[in-house]
Amino acid sequence: MTATAQIETLNGAISRNVLVTIFVRAFYMITRFFIPPFVLGYIGLEKYGVWTALFVVVGYIGISVIGFSGAYVKFIAQYHAAEDYRAINELLSTGMAITVPLYATLFAALWFGWEILFRWPGLPAAMEQEAHHAAMLTIGSFL
Repeated sequence: MTATAQIETLNGAISRNVLVTIFVRAFYMITRFFIPPFVLGYIGLEKYGVWTALFVVVGYIGISVIGFSGAYVKFIAQYHAAEDYRAINELLSTGMAITVPLYATLFAALWFGWEILFRWPGLPAAMEQEAHHAAMLTIGSFL
């Protein structure tokens, strides 16, 4: 394949990726406009508040791991290009050795510190069971 053909192929791939990204983001914005009224009508304002608060917490946890995922992608791609599979193995093994105990500790702290966390924002006692399940499900899934 000639250099010109490779550039045209690359330009086509980039154009398709940009168009798909624009479409997905537009779809995301449209759904975020219509979903809240539907959900509010189905589960009510109190439960919606609990789920929203939990997703804010999950968002903060997600922000805290952005640097890790970017580093993994960069270094794995770099090691793969150099065909250094041992370095990839070491990177992933070290990452797992650090993140699994860290996230397990965070989840255990959430589990055992639930009473303190639940009482702190002043949620109604009638919502404790559902809020506990929601917190364990959302935060546990993310971790």
